[in-house]
Amino acid sequence: ANILIADMKNGSKHIQIQAKQQRFFESLPDEFNWAKAVDLGQKMNMSPSSVRRYLLSGQFERNNKGWYRKVVKPVPDEQ
Repeated sequence: ANILIADMKNGSKHIQIQAKQQRFFESLPDEFNWAKAVDLGQKMNMSPSSVRRYLLSGQFERNNKGWYRKVVKPVPDEQ
């Protein structure tokens, strides 16, 4: 049974969170430190704990203590 995200309970909230995370991802440089991520996150109304969860989501690699880099590049829009 296929269910559209928009038809699910809180589906639109899930879409909004994904859009915010995508904007956050695009705002980050390829390599950055924890403080930079938290600063950008706060400017986008993300709590430090939300930033931490997102950094551990698999789209980033931890280089050294407090330093991360992007490992997944967003797919460009098809035209």
